[in-house]
Amino acid sequence: MTDDRWTTKGSSTRTIVIASIATVGTLLLLICSGVAWLFLQKFDDSPNNSSEAISAYYRSLQKQNVDGLASVTCSGSKDNAKSLIDDFNAGFKRDGVTLTDIRWSNEGQRTSGNDSTIVRVRATYEVEKSGEIFVRNEEIEFAVVNNKVCSATPK
Repeated sequence: MTDDRWTTKGSSTRTIVIASIATVGTLLLLICSGVAWLFLQKFDDSPNNSSEAISAYYRSLQKQNVDGLASVTCSGSKDNAKSLIDDFNAGFKRDGVTLTDIRWSNEGQRTSGNDSTIVRVRATYEVEKSGEIFVRNEEIEFAVVNNKVCSATPK
């Protein structure tokens, strides 16, 4: 006859060892995934990380920096960049305002394709008119391809 005490004890020990190994493996997997995610965020220049391109786009528009804008737009053409700056400023001149600051939040929708991202964000414009500051909010849809802004269309 078999002694049931030893069989049960061996089975319990084996279960505890397997559970411990599984727990340690899961923890290591979580830690490695977290570290990989952090590295990806730091070094990612893919279209999914488009905030930097949008930020550079707006800074160049504000400073009327044709070289800077050409480097963050699809065409890269300085003529096209100058045209974008002129169009941007003309819109505010029509309203009789001067742009002082643009901020945006990353709330909104993001749709990614192979190498392009459509980002819909809520932009906050701070404008100055006759010495007074006004805040305007606008929904803007950005098309970012290979981390370059191809369009920014008010919706």
